[in-house]
Amino acid sequence: MPYWAMMFLVLMATGSCARAISPPGGPTDMSGPQVVATFPDTFSIVESFDGPIKITFNESISERGTSGSLDQAVQVSPESGSIEVSHKKNGLEIRMEGGFSPDLVYRVTVLPTVRDLFGNSMPQPFEFIFSTGADLIPNALAGMVSDRLTGRPMEGVRVTAMIEPLRGNKEAISEESVHVAISDRDGIFAFRYLPPLGRYALKAFDDFNRNKEVDFFEPFGDASQVISGSDTVFAYMSLLSSDTTAALVSDADIVDSVTVMVEFDDHLNPETSLDDVLAQITLDSMPSGIEVQKVMHEREYLIRAESIEDSVWVADSIRAASDSVIAEELGMGRPRPSENRRVDPDRDLPKQAIYILLSNELIFDQTYKVSISGVANINGIKGDNGATDIHRPAPVTDPTKTSDPNLEIK
Repeated sequence: MPYWAMMFLVLMATGSCARAISPPGGPTDMSGPQVVATFPDTFSIVESFDGPIKITFNESISERGTSGSLDQAVQVSPESGSIEVSHKKNGLEIRMEGGFSPDLVYRVTVLPTVRDLFGNSMPQPFEFIFSTGADLIPNALAGMVSDRLTGRPMEGVRVTAMIEPLRGNKEAISEESVHVAISDRDGIFAFRYLPPLGRYALKAFDDFNRNKEVDFFEPFGDASQVISGSDTVFAYMSLLSSDTTAALVSDADIVDSVTVMVEFDDHLNPETSLDDVLAQITLDSMPSGIEVQKVMHEREYLIRAESIEDSVWVADSIRAASDSVIAEELGMGRPRPSENRRVDPDRDLPKQAIYILLSNELIFDQTYKVSISGVANINGIKGDNGATDIHRPAPVTDPTKTSDPNLEIK
């Protein structure tokens, strides 16, 4: 039986849900669609433009993107309303609610969710610029968005840029002044050819439900930047979810005889002072409690601990100076703790613990109550943080050892 006849029978047997395949013997299509033409043309000036925008690819494309509908695959900035994307055999037609206003520069971005009939996505976003009468001024307002808690870049975040009103002018700004960008896999976003009108207010949020509005549960961040002439400026934005409750004590542990670590159920702002925090360590037999010398964020505590270690190393080095030659011969050199630092000086991510330094040692075999109030969570909310218990157990002795080595128990 001829090969083409066998293929026909296979397709008939599998029903009508056939998928696109390469011609027998031909190479497999592994490359995504690429834009070969746009209307308006890039950097063109088209006055009285009513649309639609047309984008042509080098091959037929699927009616659905890799994530959602094609309406979410195209971004037009500035944005005056909802975007409607029509599928053509090898292209897209884009219309925007409210149309295209005169004397503006528009930036059109096709996200790499567009794919061909074989499931291959665009290799990268495609962007082009056109004007409806305004001058094309080559500037850029770029930035990076990251998760405030982890420091990791965030992809797919919606970023808007809106010119701030002049001081004293509280009138609402026209919607046509809202410029939009989407962050890439590295958290980078960029606005190009913005009107150089002054200071822009930036808002970034992870638009989970795709309603183009900041909802309470969505991570959000803001910033501002000034654009003048052909400037290129950069903004860092950290996103954080909203919150209305204070952090609560979840656990506590004894670090050493004069240090207690307290953990919370929420992240804390490492830049917030702890000077006004009320920390109490009390015991039933000591109504006045143990005096608290200092309350520290984790970063401050680690820096302090390393400083003490470095001082001890210096002291040990002085005492061991006379034995240095012997130590080197035996390979017993000791590296300085600062060479293996636990604190990254360039990062200060939020933590969930504080450290309490006491003026007196905790007594063995006693249970203390730790009460905290006034610690602000990452959103700046303070309150009564709650309490928990800690216990310093009695030291464990080895029954086989005594104070007299000659009386060692066998």
